[in-house]
Amino acid sequence: MIDWKSKNFWIAVGFALLIPILLNFTIFKFGAPWNLNTYGSRADWIAFFGNYLGGILSALVAYFIANSQVEKQLKINLEEKKFDRTINQLPALIRLRIELEKFVEESKKAKREWDGTLEAHNGIVKYPTDDDYDPEAPGIEESYLLEATYPMELADSESFKFIEQVEDIDLHVRLIEAFNFYKEFSTALSYDVHSEQSKYSDYTQDDTGTVQIPSDLREEINLMIARTENASRKKIKMWRIFFEKDVEGKLKKLKEFESLLGELNDEIERVKTLKDTNKLTHSNTSKKKGA
Repeated sequence: MIDWKSKNFWIAVGFALLIPILLNFTIFKFGAPWNLNTYGSRADWIAFFGNYLGGILSALVAYFIANSQVEKQLKINLEEKKFDRTINQLPALIRLRIELEKFVEESKKAKREWDGTLEAHNGIVKYPTDDDYDPEAPGIEESYLLEATYPMELADSESFKFIEQVEDIDLHVRLIEAFNFYKEFSTALSYDVHSEQSKYSDYTQDDTGTVQIPSDLREEINLMIARTENASRKKIKMWRIFFEKDVEGKLKKLKEFESLLGELNDEIERVKTLKDTNKLTHSNTSKKKGA
């Protein structure tokens, strides 16, 4: 495509127009077209310029027509490719919907288990100090509730790759965020901290309360302790995020999952409609050609 603002373009045009004059100056005779001593008469020069400019204009017209056809075809090709990508994402969208449905159900299940445990223990109890602890008192400590195991079906790592096929950029980004959160949330809640802690809780303590760990197991036990402490912090962090509420008092993450699932269903229906419409159009076109 010609860039009318390009300095090089106008230099080339000027050079093309000056070629006849330069030829007359350098090859045929020194002089100028308006002098009587130049090669050829004024009529010859006018005819020459007419033919010369006519050739340039014809070339430009041919270029514009060809360029217009190329741009039109390129636009058609891009639209066809975009249409193909939109249609071809349908299987991926369906797989992602199945995964999101799991996110919603598993998150609700974890919340029900939390509420059930809380109800079974008559709420949360807080002790100002360790000396105030009463195993017979009703209630459950919040730390125990946060660190408890809530088995969840983990995110399918294979489904994550289907996000790449989603054409809607906003939907694409939100799906990545949802998958990343659920992956961390489900992994953290499913980790059995208390079972892991029991593996080293049987070691005897000395008078100062220090756990006596055999030297040959010290490194392994220390790694296990660090792992469970990290897992506990992760559980607490993920529960805190999950329990964040919006202005309506609803759980933000759960609401985001449900909203995203609704958008995904809308996108699936849109793509299905687009596919059916295209199929009908091609069918009608084929019938007209057959007629």
